[in-house]
Amino acid sequence: DWDSNWFTPDLASYAKNVKEDDAIRKFVKGKLKNAAVSKIKIERKAQKLQIKVITGRSGMVVGRGGQGLEVLRGGLTQLTNRKDVQVDVLE
Repeated sequence: DWDSNWFTPDLASYAKNVKEDDAIRKFVKGKLKNAAVSKIKIERKAQKLQIKVITGRSGMVVGRGGQGLEVLRGGLTQLTNRKDVQVDVLE
């Protein structure tokens, strides 16, 4: 199974997406270094960017009242310049 699932018809978009995937992984691992993150999966569908964080400590990612998840989503929105970033936390 791949860690990134998306398709792009042209080479310029491919390079941009690979670089963006790397930046997303570094950002998430930096923010969640104490949350036991084992894998980060990225899916791009039409205009939607979906990031699945697979972790052993989901409570540390979500935070109190979902505040940690909102901070993470806000940082990813700023990093990718997209408004349609969806973050899912899986245990």
